[in-house]
Amino acid sequence: MKQVELDYLTPQKKKISLQARVGLIFAIAPFFLFCVVEFFLFNDETQFNSYQDAAMTVGILGCPIIAVVLGQLALRRMKRDPNLRGRGLAIAALTLGGLWLGFWLFAIGAHVVMWVNSLGT
Repeated sequence: MKQVELDYLTPQKKKISLQARVGLIFAIAPFFLFCVVEFFLFNDETQFNSYQDAAMTVGILGCPIIAVVLGQLALRRMKRDPNLRGRGLAIAALTLGGLWLGFWLFAIGAHVVMWVNSLGT
C-alpha cells in the first residue's frame, strides 16, 4: 500500500512579514500613546472618563458606530460632571468615527453601483 503524505497536518512555522509587523505597531501605538499622555499630564485629583479612551481606540481601529456612540456617552457624562477631563479626546473620537463612517458608506455605495452596472451588461 502506498503511503500518502499529509502536508497540511505537519506544523509549519509562519514568518510574519515586515509590513505586518509595522502595521501592527502602527495599529497599537496610538492607544499606548494616549495612555502615557494621560498618565503623565494629569494629576491624582483629576477624574478620568473611560468612555473617551474606548471611543478613540475603536475609532482608530475603524468601528465608526461604536466610536460615535461612546464619544456621545463621554460628552454627556462630562456635561453632567464638570470635573471629568477628556473633552478634546471625545470630540476627536467623534470626528474620527464620522470619517470612518463616511469612508464605509462611500465604499459600500461604490460596490453597490459597480454591482448594479454589472447586472446591466
